[in-house]
Amino acid sequence: MRITPNNTYGVAVYASNVVFRNNQFANNNYAISESVYVVSNIDTSNKINGKPIYYWVGQHNRTVPSNAGWVVLRNCSGITVQGLHLEHNGGGLLLCYTTNSRVSGNTIANNLNGIILWGSSNNMISGNTITNNNGYGIRLDGNSNNNVISNNTITANAGDGINFEPATSNTVTMNHITRNGGKRNFLPQH
Repeated sequence: MRITPNNTYGVAVYASNVVFRNNQFANNNYAISESVYVVSNIDTSNKINGKPIYYWVGQHNRTVPSNAGWVVLRNCSGITVQGLHLEHNGGGLLLCYTTNSRVSGNTIANNLNGIILWGSSNNMISGNTITNNNGYGIRLDGNSNNNVISNNTITANAGDGINFEPATSNTVTMNHITRNGGKRNFLPQH
């Protein structure tokens, strides 16, 4: 299926077990927006502006390839996400129930939200540029605990630079956080 370009949302997913194959998303404000509560079946035949989607469920000790257009990690551990440019999605990078993973050296811009951690703990978020997202720069929710957020540039996001909901014992250090707006309610929760 070819998705018509230049939409606000290419697809908004709020139902589980949706299968995506061979879709092309082009020039959308947000190619795919997905609730943290659903699990889809999306493979790399789906492309966002020509770049494959990496939607991993239950993967361990892997590195996301450098050509990713969107990254979702569900129930994963030991994943490395580095050197990517993620833009024009509901969430630039979504970690759900993912642990002991490293997100570093990425540019995450022009999404609805930059990085979302949901029920994800013991992760390192460092050295990223997170900018111009229409919601939060980084959001920790669903009891995302014991994460380290360091040395990031978090700027010009419409929502909070970093937002903590039910999340405890996280460490935030040596970040450059400027010109974020503090608007609320950008994470779909259906």
